[in-house]
Amino acid sequence: MAKEELAKELILNTDGDGDGETLTESDIATLHAGLAIPVGVVVMLAIGIPSGYFECNGQEISRTTYSNLFNVIGTTYGVGNGTTTFNVPTISSTATVYFGGIKFAIKS
Repeated sequence: MAKEELAKELILNTDGDGDGETLTESDIATLHAGLAIPVGVVVMLAIGIPSGYFECNGQEISRTTYSNLFNVIGTTYGVGNGTTTFNVPTISSTATVYFGGIKFAIKS
């Protein structure tokens, strides 16, 4: 399915075959992969974390491997081990309002 069709179906909340099924996580991951979302943007998801994103759970990640993200956020959310890693933000679904099952992810 083309990205434009996926976007349209996302709005309609169907998978396009007329049977009323919703988009799959794979469909949505494909759509996200095709969007020009800048590095460092935090998104709210009701699905699994797509490739190219990190869950906003404070985890340490490599400064070298994810240098694009490190160049954007630096050590704002934690210095990691102080030399080779840094932390992504910690944002929970209860941070402002409870959204059951919602996850926050940062584009890497």
